[in-house]
Amino acid sequence: MRTQRVINNQKSRRSINSLSVRISSAGYVKADDGWRQSPLYAGFSRLYFVMDGEGYLLSDKEKMRLEPGYVYLSPCGDKCGFYTDTTVTKLFFHVNMKISEDGTDAFENYGRLAKLEYSIDKMKRLTEAYLGEDIVGHAWAKAEIFSTVAAFLSENPTCILEPQKSSQVLEAIKYIRTHLTAALTVGEVARAALSSESKLATLFKREVGNSIAWYIEDLIMSEAQNMLMGGKMSISEISERLGFCDQFYFSKIFKQVTGITPGEYINNFTS
Repeated sequence: MRTQRVINNQKSRRSINSLSVRISSAGYVKADDGWRQSPLYAGFSRLYFVMDGEGYLLSDKEKMRLEPGYVYLSPCGDKCGFYTDTTVTKLFFHVNMKISEDGTDAFENYGRLAKLEYSIDKMKRLTEAYLGEDIVGHAWAKAEIFSTVAAFLSENPTCILEPQKSSQVLEAIKYIRTHLTAALTVGEVARAALSSESKLATLFKREVGNSIAWYIEDLIMSEAQNMLMGGKMSISEISERLGFCDQFYFSKIFKQVTGITPGEYINNFTS
């Protein structure tokens, strides 16, 4: 009997298994000249599949024209704004793509607006698949979103080349993401990572680029935006779920970070 040699790569398997896409909001819309928003912080990435009309995407660094036959990316972590003076028809997805077990988002270091050619016929098929009720269509739509994300990453591959993190920082990130609440303290995180507060703070700042407190607040605001986009919870319920003492303090912190209140965010920042 001939033996077969199986070539295995456990690191690749773990990497593939850690990949996931979360869609917090999506829809097909024909927007008029009321579709406009100054650049504001967003904890998710936006994919715009533009089928008709024209408009503009804005960041705090650049402006990009929206034209039919292209898919556009506004990456998470950057400020995003938009407007049209006429109309623009598009299919949009608000996405977070996790690429590692510590919860790193693929686009958090992308740093710029981007666009790729995408046929209008394919956009129509994607729209039909998304709006339909067929599980096969939904599976195809998800695969297409993965493919589009991969295409954007291939245009800027260095954005996901992060330095290796120490075991203490990895444990800290894991604990923060699984115990995320406004009441979470640096001391609690340090104890979970089996480290002193001062040592962990130094390592975290060096390896992540921001303080532990900033990282916690950034994740909380990202999660708050996703919950607001989901439309299933009231602002009061979101405030309680995220561990704020009351809705008014949550709204105050949310406005400090994004520039608008949670209510304004729901009304003006959903597409």
